[in-house]
Amino acid sequence: MRLLLSILLMLTMVILPSCENPAEKETDEHAEGVGIALVASGQTLVSYENDDPLVGSLSVALGARTDHINFYLIDEDGDRFIPDEEHHSLQFGFGDETIAGVYQHEGEEGGFEFHLDGLKAGQTTLTFTVYHEDHADFVSRPISVSVTQ
Repeated sequence: MRLLLSILLMLTMVILPSCENPAEKETDEHAEGVGIALVASGQTLVSYENDDPLVGSLSVALGARTDHINFYLIDEDGDRFIPDEEHHSLQFGFGDETIAGVYQHEGEEGGFEFHLDGLKAGQTTLTFTVYHEDHADFVSRPISVSVTQ
């Protein structure tokens, strides 16, 4: 009987430390963005991954508002994803805020869907920052924005 208890104790000491709790792993990790994709009506307007060249730009007519534009991060496997909105928010930074602006529907501020407003004819840039609670998780490259007559 003592031998059996000793064997069980040894097996327990070997097996238990090697077990992982998948729920703990999920809360400790979140997907990392290595690029972005801006998509409107199923069409990719702007994208880049890692050190690849940025492809595309944004354009809006003076006095107009674009259709919905969805913001996606791209992970290291090339998969697009939207960060968990409960803990993440999206902020916008324009090179010149007098040329273009962002509109988000009431109650959706900080979400990953937006419209561009054309405020003044010209060129500016738009940089996206994904915040995870109180710190920046991802900052995009500057995206070219044109407001046309």
